[in-house]
Amino acid sequence: MALKPCKSCKHDVDTSAKVCPSCGVKNPGVTAGQQVFGIAILLVIFAVAVSMCSGGNKDKTADKVVQQAASNAAVSPSYSITKDDFREGRPRKVEVMLPERLSDADLAEVAKAVRADTKFKAEKTFIGFRVDGQTDSAYWANASFDPDYRSSLIGLSAQDYQTLKALDLKDYQNRVGSWLRDGALGHVMVLY
Repeated sequence: MALKPCKSCKHDVDTSAKVCPSCGVKNPGVTAGQQVFGIAILLVIFAVAVSMCSGGNKDKTADKVVQQAASNAAVSPSYSITKDDFREGRPRKVEVMLPERLSDADLAEVAKAVRADTKFKAEKTFIGFRVDGQTDSAYWANASFDPDYRSSLIGLSAQDYQTLKALDLKDYQNRVGSWLRDGALGHVMVLY
């Protein structure tokens, strides 16, 4: 049996007593601060229980679905078809000009858009990609549908090209000049 002073008359009272035997106050061993703290703890427990039972994950899942739909609805990278050759019974051959080098995922999206952008129904489609400003006539990348999608990168990837473009040439102290050739392969020329 633990004793605690009564919150009203300060006489020692059993902590489990409902009424103080000296002054008659209810819950003599519990102070007002302890009561507020107990109520706050109960409210927190109640809020957690309600959020767990109310399907909080459904809201998060709905948010993810909305975000994914928004990203899928985003405009795919721009392109222009420079040549489209189709003859009945033969594969469709398309040449596409891109404003810049694309990632693999963006290249696949453009290839699918190019394949869908036709009034012809071709079982096999070959797509050659060039980059705007490219000085040679080689393809930077190509893609084909036979009927499944496949792609191959002939030149540098977008990331590798940016790395090459940002290359620090401080090691060439006697450098007269340097330039980046934006061909299918992409390379830096240094004159020293």
